Amino acid sequence: MDDPGQGATSLRVAVLHGAMSLEQWGGAETERQEINTAVAEMAEAVGNALRSTPNAQVIVHGISHLRGLPQWLREKRVDVVFNVCEFLDGSEIHRIPMLLERQGIPYTGNRAPVVCLTSDRVALKRRLLRHNIATPPFHLLHAGDTPDGRLPFPLIVKPVKEHASGGIDDHSVVQDTKSLREQAEHVAAEYGWPVLVEPYIEGSEVTASLLEECDGLRIIGLREFDFSQVPPGLPHIITYRAKWNVESEDYKRIRRGPARLSPETEAAVRDVTLKTWHALGCRDYGRIDMRIDTEGRIFVIDVNPDCSLEMDSNWILTALEEGHTYETALRRILWLAVGRGHRRWE
Repeated sequence: MDDPGQGATSLRVAVLHGAMSLEQWGGAETERQEINTAVAEMAEAVGNALRSTPNAQVIVHGISHLRGLPQWLREKRVDVVFNVCEFLDGSEIHRIPMLLERQGIPYTGNRAPVVCLTSDRVALKRRLLRHNIATPPFHLLHAGDTPDGRLPFPLIVKPVKEHASGGIDDHSVVQDTKSLREQAEHVAAEYGWPVLVEPYIEGSEVTASLLEECDGLRIIGLREFDFSQVPPGLPHIITYRAKWNVESEDYKRIRRGPARLSPETEAAVRDVTLKTWHALGCRDYGRIDMRIDTEGRIFVIDVNPDCSLEMDSNWILTALEEGHTYETALRRILWLAVGRGHRRWE
């Protein structure tokens, strides 16, 4: 199939993004507003980039639930959906691809089983372990549980089901049982029980970006987080503020750039990346996050199959370093969905 921009048929594209309502959000209101603003701005940027393609008719649409979406899609006569929804009411996020498949509308990104799997840290870890892919061991703490001491300190406490570093802050890494209980209670108050506890991996953090190009799946680049400017006593992790708030000290003190790895380590990281991608059944594009400990061991800590596409996101920065423009990178992703819909367009 030709690249988008070559053909005779116009295409009606809907850029679909989430919008978290007050009823759906259990955390601080400032965080909800920051997330909604960032996601809406990203969706508008995606829409503007796709509008640069001849004969593409693009509309950006935010939803907080699925009610009314099928009717809206029919009324707008949508041909293809560029799906950038990262959250919806409850656990509905995986229902978007299910709904689109029932409607016969091709969409970018991953199918429901992958979205569901990667939205649950415990299910993700179990899948990785079944495929002999290293990930930190874990324990689930329920309300009233007493830590059993099976995992050595320091530990990191995370919500079981949460995206975009939600629930991760400077207190997430704990050094003793008392702080573990306090942080678990804090996380559970916002995200519910149980909470996930795993060893904190001291070392470097690397993210691999992938894209299905015309000649097949490619790791388009590796980026590394430099924690050298983090003040002593604070953990070397990507907190919620380090991810979302570019004006925060959390964000400013972490440098991001192409990974500087030995040839042997880079080869191992690429091997783990591809094994993880195929083990989960991912498609189109995404990111895989890994920690490399002081002994050079690689642990998968997160998989973002439909990762953020802001201009300053790691995936987009990697694509730019590989010679794409913002527009051509997004058009490539869109082309993958168009190809599944057997449409040719200008």
